[in-house]
Amino acid sequence: MLVGLSILIPELLTGSTRVASLLNPVADLFLLGLYGGGVLVIREVALRWNRGWAPVLLLGGAYAIVEEGLGTKTFFDWVEIGRPNFGPYTHWAGVNWVWVGELTVFHAVFSIALPIALTGLLFPPASTLRFLTNRGVVATFGAYLVTTTTMFFLFVRPFTLAPPLLAGCLLSIVVLVVAAWRVPAGWLRPRTPEPAMAPRTAFWLGAGFVWGFFVIFLGLPGLLRDPFLTVGVGWAYSWACLWLLRARLGVLGNESQIAYLCLGLLTFFVVFAGLEEFAGDLYAFLAIAAVLYVMFRVFRMYRSVGAAVNIPAGAAA
Repeated sequence: MLVGLSILIPELLTGSTRVASLLNPVADLFLLGLYGGGVLVIREVALRWNRGWAPVLLLGGAYAIVEEGLGTKTFFDWVEIGRPNFGPYTHWAGVNWVWVGELTVFHAVFSIALPIALTGLLFPPASTLRFLTNRGVVATFGAYLVTTTTMFFLFVRPFTLAPPLLAGCLLSIVVLVVAAWRVPAGWLRPRTPEPAMAPRTAFWLGAGFVWGFFVIFLGLPGLLRDPFLTVGVGWAYSWACLWLLRARLGVLGNESQIAYLCLGLLTFFVVFAGLEEFAGDLYAFLAIAAVLYVMFRVFRMYRSVGAAVNIPAGAAA
């Protein structure tokens, strides 16, 4: 479930990978090694460090740099991301800054954190269990390194990554990993012992964040005409939503709020995948059906607000 969600949300629902491509075993190996290896290792490391969600998000940012900076190189290769109309307002000194700002947050939230949260909600007893032994973590990380190294040398071969850009990627990855290792345990811990928002409010917060996030990064570059202003607005907006979540989510008894938050985060992808289907990918309905099934299961498990007996204990641990 965890690995499947990490591929379904950022790849199949966005159209980055066509559903029909899953019939290609080589493509499957890359997806499993990249997304599966990344999300499994990050979850296992975060559990062992026991510092909450902060390491998950920081390591998710490092994951984004590995995939988009070193693997597909879309952080630097303008042709790959297909936004020529915004070129003068997003690209500077060899870096697609708006794309960097967008994809770093995107992968941290939707490729890593959201699949981990949904898996914990769907299988509460396993939410705090380790899926891999220490040797399993090392082996999985090795498979991830093999996948990303292969991507580095084979993907976008006509594009050459300049040494300063390569060094910047590696340095950023090291900084994020060290920050994840050293971050205080209570850095992203909710401020109130009990939820101060209704589950429906959490839903609208999640939906508002994801829709606002894409409006900012898709719509503002042409208006602000400065890549750093766009990234600044997008990151400030993301932090404001996170701050509001910390202030209102609560520490205990917040399973319904987290469930509805995740449902809100998925709304954009259901609509986007629906448009993909009408645009010509007739197999996109399979991805839509999969995510709707997940949403239905989460809703059914956590729809009884305030009824503790209907909320699996420890689901959000």
